[in-house]
Amino acid sequence: MLILKNVTAVQLHPAKVQEGVDIAIENDVI
Repeated sequence: MLILKNVTAVQLHPAKVQEGVDIAIENDVI
């Protein structure tokens, strides 16, 4: 169920998800 919800979230909010990924990458780099 969690995987299906995550996939739906990606489809509905691709920009928001991408922003979250970018922030996570920046936090890892710093």
